[in-house]
Formats: sequence, C-alpha cells, structure tokens
Amino acid sequence: MVKRTARRVANRARALRKSLTKEGAFSSDRRLRFRDLSVVPTEERTPNSSLLQFYSSANNIGNYLPVLGIQGMLDETPDTWCAHDENIDFDFINAHYEGVIIGGAGLLHKSFEPFWRQVASECNLPMVIWGVGICVPDDEENPGVPGSIVADVVKRCDLVNVRDELTANWYEMDRAQISPCPTIAYLDDGFSKSHAGDKKVLFSMHRPLISSRDAEHIERVAGTLSVKAAFTNNRQSIHRSVDDVIEEKYVGSRAVVTTRLHGAIIAYGMRIPYVAIPRDEKIRSFHARYANGVSIENISEIKTALEHCSIEKEIDISSVYSFGQDVRNWHQLL
Repeated sequence: MVKRTARRVANRARALRKSLTKEGAFSSDRRLRFRDLSVVPTEERTPNSSLLQFYSSANNIGNYLPVLGIQGMLDETPDTWCAHDENIDFDFINAHYEGVIIGGAGLLHKSFEPFWRQVASECNLPMVIWGVGICVPDDEENPGVPGSIVADVVKRCDLVNVRDELTANWYEMDRAQISPCPTIAYLDDGFSKSHAGDKKVLFSMHRPLISSRDAEHIERVAGTLSVKAAFTNNRQSIHRSVDDVIEEKYVGSRAVVTTRLHGAIIAYGMRIPYVAIPRDEKIRSFHARYANGVSIENISEIKTALEHCSIEKEIDISSVYSFGQDVRNWHQLL
C-alpha cells in the first residue's frame, strides 16, 4: 500500500512540476515556480483551489521539495503564497479559501517572525502545520520565532506535524506528530535508488558555514579520493531546476557529505549514506532520529567517516503518508 501511494505521489508531483515549469517560466529558465499569489497583482488574483499553502520561495531546493511532496499527497494542488511577503492579503485569503497549510521546511527560522505574527492575528481559516522545523545555528543565541507567537497559531490548528523532536520540544508541541520531511514523499519511488558501486561522492555544503581552512581541507580530501568528487550548493537556477539538481548531483552518488539538513534528508530519502557536518542543531536532531549515515563535528574526520558511512536499516516512511491521509481527511471535512 505504501509503495503504491509513493508511486502515485511521485508521478503526480512530477507531472505537477512539469506543468508549473511550462506555465511559470520562460523557455530558457528551468527554475520551478509555483502559482504564487504573492507575486500576482492584486487586481489579477483569482483562486485556483480551495486550499492555500504558505512556503518560502528562496531558491534553496529544500524550500521546494517539501511543497512538491505535500502537493503530491493531496487531492488537489493548493495555490501558494510566499511567507516572506510583508503584505499578505488575508482579506483575499479569508474570503476565497477553505483552509490553509503552513509548510514545510524551516519556516520557524526567526526571519519568519512577521509571518507568524500576521497569521496569528489575521488568518480566520482552519489551519494545518505540516513538516516545518526550527533552525538553531550554533552561533545564534536567540534562534527561531518566539514561542508565544507560535503557540497562538498552534492552538488554532486542526493538525500539527513537525520534522523532528527538536522543533516539537522547543515549542512544547505536545500534540504534534513527528515524521520525516514531506520531501521524502516526492523522492520515494521517483528517483533511482540503486547506488551500489557508484563512484561519486557529493559535497553539499553551505559555503558561509565552512571556514577557508576547512574548505581547503575538503578540497584536499576530494582530491585524494579514488572516486569522483562533485559539489552542489543545493540551489536551483535559471539553468538548473530542482529536479536537475537531484538528477545531476544526487543520483549516482555513493555518499553525500553535507552541512545542509536537506542534503541529509535527500540522501536519506534516496537511500544514500551521508556524512553530516552539523553547524545547526536541526542536523544533529535529524541524525539522532533517523540515522543511516555518520555525523562528525570535525572536518578532519571526513575521510574516515566516508570509509564507514553506510545504510544501516530500512527507512520507515509510513508516518509521512499517514499524516498525508490525515490532511486529506481534514480537507474533505472543510
């Protein structure tokens, strides 16, 4: 049953991606674009669905993959609205939609505080939080949206799902369901999973999080490997779509070395062992719960970690689809 659902989700999401790319971009621009009403002039806005989803439109593919996963698990494709918009039109939203989905990705980063404040004060619709997480960088003392604001939204939500215990505990979300990022639903059964004997190691890194000295060490390690080394910044661009990044960079890798949570999530979903180099508690929390890789705190351990990282167990993604069914049931009752 899970496998059939995974195939349905992957096929639907892939068809959705193709139609969105065709509609929303020039032929030379391969970037995925959702139907984002935040960029539509007020006088031209019309609803195309009964649900609206808030997301981040920054070109990090970690912002797009959860949306693709969520949309693939629903019975319709929600309109979207970028949560970075400083002038969200809740008069329009409250008048034209039956429900709102907030998610997924790191929408609890402190940069989204204005969004959560506005939702708490102006959204009058039934709401679901799905697959969101907090970001807790090692060098930030006050990360995340303040708990009191999040609590105001959470208490009004019919369903709450977060991607890790870190988020649930941080915000004392006692009734939140915890499951892997909805990205997993898009990747599952949608891309090649056979990586035995592959010769490529992918480095998925935040350059600002790696010192020049550490970057030089990574380059040296890559140069000494008896395999091909590839690099990605996990961003889509005019010349490379979300799927292009997955297919060109992740497919065919025997291991992924990453400072990025979504680097680990993608590797996990594609059954590729990873070496996580945490610079944020969210990666440590992911590794502690889901494993199937190695987590190191010192760059000098990369070479040894690559020799020992492996797939330790079958991934259990049933909770991803279970919550998807919960949301579909919720939608039918609206």
